[in-house]
Amino acid sequence: MNLNFLSLGILLGVAHAFFLAAYLLSLKSNYVLNFRILAALLLSMGMGMAGNVVHRADFFLAHPYMGWLFPANEFLYGPLFFLYVVSMLNRKFWMEAIFFPAFYTVFAFSSF
Repeated sequence: MNLNFLSLGILLGVAHAFFLAAYLLSLKSNYVLNFRILAALLLSMGMGMAGNVVHRADFFLAHPYMGWLFPANEFLYGPLFFLYVVSMLNRKFWMEAIFFPAFYTVFAFSSF
């Protein structure tokens, strides 16, 4: 694996996203649902960045059977960001978020 300074900087960003997501999941406040949505967004973005670093390091050329490790979770950025913004603006946002299970189903089966 060849890692340069850019890849190491991106990996620091990935670690930051994972630690911030863990911190948001551990908070107890009135905004627990909002924090969970934001943590899911951060985890999704962190996995996307980590997948780019692994792809750039030619990991999949040496181990082609590990291609399922980083599914196409970039499709979750938009819906999760939308859910986070709507949940911050409106407390009764579940009526507008009814479409999210469809995106989650696509994400869950995208690696197969």
